[in-house]
Amino acid sequence: FPVGLYSVVKKALAGQGVTPVVEDLRVAPQSKYTVSWNFPHPLRDYQEDAVSKAVKAQRGVIWAATASGKTVIAMKIAQTLGVKTLFLVNTKEALYDTIRCAELCFGKEVVGQYGDGKKNFGSFITVATVSAVHASKYKGLFFEQNFQCLFIDECHHVGSDT
Repeated sequence: FPVGLYSVVKKALAGQGVTPVVEDLRVAPQSKYTVSWNFPHPLRDYQEDAVSKAVKAQRGVIWAATASGKTVIAMKIAQTLGVKTLFLVNTKEALYDTIRCAELCFGKEVVGQYGDGKKNFGSFITVATVSAVHASKYKGLFFEQNFQCLFIDECHHVGSDT
């Protein structure tokens, strides 16, 4: 079952007198990259709080108001984790907005673009459109990049049974 449902399953089993034994086989990301943080403004308190909670939890949804700086929060999480990151977006406009934000935060030399006709992976972060990834003839290319962090912009539009 999805790991996010563990507390629900544990409670349901406890109600039946069953104590679950859980083996967590996930591998924690290992920080390998040190990138400079060049964002020209200090993060706001709520942004710092979101970064702290996300890094601690190692997963989650950044749920904040429009124009609250969710992309900057995501960039700071990536920088804090220090792992190769894939940032998926669903539109060409979001692709370029996110690339601009990543370049502002880290510099152009570590940011890649996969979408709108370009197929280059960044040494630290790659911003890609879902449609470009889906259309890729060799999807194994993404696994070969060894991304350890994934952000999905507008994830509430993603639906799945698994």
